[in-house]
Amino acid sequence: MGAFDAYQKAAVAAQEAGDYEAAIPNYLLALQRAPDHFGLLFNVSMCFYNLQKWSESSTFHRKYLAFRPDDYEALYRLSVCELKLGNPTEALTILLHVAAHDYRKPYVLNNISLLVGELCPDLIDSAAGSVIDLDDVSARLGLWSFQSSKTHHDLREFFKERPVATPNVRARAAADMFHIEYYDSLCWTKTFWRGIPLLKCPLDLWIYQELIHSIKPDLIIETGTFNGGSALYLANMQDYNDVGRVISVDISDRPRRPVHPRITYLNGSSLDDGVVACIEEAASGCERVMVILDSNHTADHVFDEMNVYSKLVTVGSYMIVEDTNLGGNPVWPEHGPGPKDAVEEFIKTAPNYVIDENCHKFMMSFNYRGYLKKIAR
Repeated sequence: MGAFDAYQKAAVAAQEAGDYEAAIPNYLLALQRAPDHFGLLFNVSMCFYNLQKWSESSTFHRKYLAFRPDDYEALYRLSVCELKLGNPTEALTILLHVAAHDYRKPYVLNNISLLVGELCPDLIDSAAGSVIDLDDVSARLGLWSFQSSKTHHDLREFFKERPVATPNVRARAAADMFHIEYYDSLCWTKTFWRGIPLLKCPLDLWIYQELIHSIKPDLIIETGTFNGGSALYLANMQDYNDVGRVISVDISDRPRRPVHPRITYLNGSSLDDGVVACIEEAASGCERVMVILDSNHTADHVFDEMNVYSKLVTVGSYMIVEDTNLGGNPVWPEHGPGPKDAVEEFIKTAPNYVIDENCHKFMMSFNYRGYLKKIAR
């Protein structure tokens, strides 16, 4: 094995293990032998990004983008680097370029709204209900090359209907920026309930306890058990009510899940006929049934789950679809169609369900638009 291959192999192994500090020197040594290797440039830019070394990450993102100028995810990360480095105008310029090429993900548009609000507050606050006027913004910030481009005209038309005046819109954008930072930090993978890991946002767990206290469900159905931390949390909330039980189903039978008299674990797919029949039997006769869907996060699977389990939810209770934040809402855009897409499709033909906006009061949620309240049979 040559020196280049050895450095590359060591770097990739360290990066995959999450040891970015160890990966970087090996990537740099490999790049000395192949300075135009865009794959190495991408990897080292991501290592610096994950370590929040914004200046180095910006430098290597730009080198990578010289070879892959249409990688809009990389451009978005470059805008984050520039924002962290105290260059909001440069960050906005990059985001406008990204949005102009039809890469109009919610987190991109929200960040544009936030930056315009910070850089040109008088343009935003001059009148309630104002919208982003890219002519005014470009002139104010000196973005002449962008203002004269054809893509500027297309994007200007798009933003005519995008309000940024209200505090709620800017607060939403700020919440989304924090959401992305929080999610990318992987802090949520190190969250525990009584020593058991559960992959939840604490703000959502607070909403859960409010709902459980209010509804006092006889049965909570959870799809997606993982290590059982959330099942234990739900059972403990029911302990306070002194009523109810939890049925949690997962395709994997993990050892050492917590044992609690209120919890029943089922092994199998949430859509298996036998699993569904067992849960339907348990739900029959219950006055108050709540459902939490947190298994396979593809749009098709979640949609099928919603159609099956929505029938078991009792009026006044909830079907909660978790991780609607995936697919660029505002995190992990590479995920593709996911839970939020399933919710939007389901709600079109489910007049007996409404999205409960009260459950969004903390502004950040992994389950945004995923709290569906059943209002009729």
